[in-house]
Amino acid sequence: MMRKEEFAQMRFGGDTIEHRTQLAMVCPQRMIFVSLLLFVVVAVLTQHETAPNHQGIHGSIKKVKPPLRNRDEGLGIAWLMSFPNSGTSFTSKLIRHVTALSTATNYGEEAGGGLSIFGSDQPPFWLDPHSIPDYSRPTNLVLTKTHCGGRCELCGPKTYIESPHSFLLQCLSGRGVGNSTKGTKQISDVIGYEKSLVRKAVHLIRNPFDNVVSRFHLELHTFAKQKVRNHRNDPGSMLNYTEDSKGFQSFCSMLDQTYRNEEKHSRWMDATAMSIMEDVPCRADIVRYVQWHNLAFVVTRDLGIPTMVLHYEDYRTKFDKTLEELVTFLETDIKGKAVDFVAGKSYAKDYFTAKERVAIRDGVKQLAMQDTWNSIQHYFKEES
Repeated sequence: MMRKEEFAQMRFGGDTIEHRTQLAMVCPQRMIFVSLLLFVVVAVLTQHETAPNHQGIHGSIKKVKPPLRNRDEGLGIAWLMSFPNSGTSFTSKLIRHVTALSTATNYGEEAGGGLSIFGSDQPPFWLDPHSIPDYSRPTNLVLTKTHCGGRCELCGPKTYIESPHSFLLQCLSGRGVGNSTKGTKQISDVIGYEKSLVRKAVHLIRNPFDNVVSRFHLELHTFAKQKVRNHRNDPGSMLNYTEDSKGFQSFCSMLDQTYRNEEKHSRWMDATAMSIMEDVPCRADIVRYVQWHNLAFVVTRDLGIPTMVLHYEDYRTKFDKTLEELVTFLETDIKGKAVDFVAGKSYAKDYFTAKERVAIRDGVKQLAMQDTWNSIQHYFKEES
């Protein structure tokens, strides 16, 4: 990742866009200028039909023209944006229960077949589309899940490094699911919607230690259900790893060794941060975590939309207040009973040594924009 002091040497233009420059990890004082400049440079590119294949989404992003509507009129989107495994599913379910209103997702495979909120084949799609009349359709804002970009786990920096523009494209895109002529499920091309439809954003943040370990657990559960890569003689097989700290350390060691050379020779990696976190397990996921939140702040600022930062742990420490603030932000009312919140485990001390936790804190501080650091520094109070 690029050192902050090297930022002044960076060139703008086609090369920057083509290589998906990691602007979220450079000097925070210049972030606003850089992101605005980048958006101007890529404005012409957004007129094209496709965008580069990226971040594990196979195929190009096909932009579909949405129904004509003024940004201040009709149904609008309130993003529920999060780095995966941050409490997105619980938040969406909670809002459905307490408001009796449907929520949505960019990802049709999660939505029982992919019923678009705009009545077409484009995202977003209604979650629980068959739950009517349990939930009504919102007429103002629909809370919509998006994980944006830069979130893959089994990948190197050539894949996960993002620019604000490439990150935004993925915030605005997803796939539909339909039936083929043979009656089987068929995943559509990646389709994007217009950014003018997005009126607000809920930026969900979770403790980085818990977030990274939870992603490891999700990989275990996901691959356990699949037939591919499930042979123990394959070093990448999740069958080789147990769901505990020992399995986590082994899995991270495999990933860190696999992508070490790519990280070392990447022009966009911050050498100082990577040196600090040299011996940190799954260090690349820490980098992805910071990059993701940096870019979330940049994108929502550039869109000029009201944004609520919501910490997952607030559900445990101040549930009622958090829920009231969230419902108010979404411009609706509490009508039903809230679902119970079951806090996830805290993994910091069981999965990371004291030395590793300090290294993570110092590496994160090196990489984070000020907005990001202000929002996550309390997670490192025991390492101070």
